[in-house]
Amino acid sequence: MTAPTLCARSKRSPPSARRGGELSPHLCVAAERIVNRIAQAAIEDMRARYEIGEVAHQIRYNSENRDTSALLRGLARLLNMDASRLRRYARVAESIRATEFAALLGLRGYCGLPLTWSHVELIAQGRTAAGRRQVAEDVLSGMLSVRALRVRMGRAAARDAGGPRPTAG
Repeated sequence: MTAPTLCARSKRSPPSARRGGELSPHLCVAAERIVNRIAQAAIEDMRARYEIGEVAHQIRYNSENRDTSALLRGLARLLNMDASRLRRYARVAESIRATEFAALLGLRGYCGLPLTWSHVELIAQGRTAAGRRQVAEDVLSGMLSVRALRVRMGRAAARDAGGPRPTAG
């Protein structure tokens, strides 16, 4: 799912949505270039987090009976972050294979931006790659906030566990 360009959306927008006027072609191209730069920076940030998660995963499961907690704390100190963040990154890398992660990074929302890392952490809770992809597309097409996605994922987890469905509140 790729988003239409800013200029194409502007031309298709109803007049009521363009009260301030349309961007000139020059400004439209400049705005698209900026959005693309922001999207690429976000993607690079998420790739780095994913790679950190892969390293943390290796420490958690391939440390040959060494003190994995101490190793994770050492890595956390090296990266100037807390160990719980490393474990969250590792959970994403453990749940989403690299090829699937790359495909998720290729998705874009209406504004041309990718998923956020916070969305990815929640999407990783999905059971299947197809299910995670569908949730990602729903997030981007419906612009679901992290809070709204957390509620949705909580309902799905309760349903999968056979428990009562949470009520909206």
